[in-house]
Amino acid sequence: MTLPIARLWLCQQRTHRVYCVRLAQVLVDDYCSMVPGSGPTLRNIHSASPRFCCQFITAVTTLYDLTSDELTPPLELLQMIVSWIQDDPRLVLITFLNSPLSGSQPISSLDITPLGGLIRWCIKAPLAYRRDKKQAGTDGSSDGEPDAAHLFSALHLSVLQVCVCL
Repeated sequence: MTLPIARLWLCQQRTHRVYCVRLAQVLVDDYCSMVPGSGPTLRNIHSASPRFCCQFITAVTTLYDLTSDELTPPLELLQMIVSWIQDDPRLVLITFLNSPLSGSQPISSLDITPLGGLIRWCIKAPLAYRRDKKQAGTDGSSDGEPDAAHLFSALHLSVLQVCVCL
């Protein structure tokens, strides 16, 4: 799937949440997990299409609710989202600021902002990754890559900075 088509589907405020989350899963699989080296394609898209990134983050935080290993975001994805928000904290509020507030938004559509999902990630992450450490029996260190604790700390700081800017 090409990114322009994905952008159109995700940025439609009337697209059903299930379809948006499934599309996010396909994009994560295609650009973060399956094809090594394709990460920069998504990593640099935040400046070209901030609304897509905002909706993508919303869909991803809906998809990965940290309740199990399968529903814990891959570290590459987490690192990309953290870098997007650090580069432009307003990214989290793009759809909120550019959408009229009305009761016409379908209940089944994605949230208007990823802020709620990101806050849930910040709260649940220490528990989810502690569970992963116990199951893996490791100390969480990796070969030069940031570990989950550092990434979620950076995410937490970025979310707090967004809240301060409100």
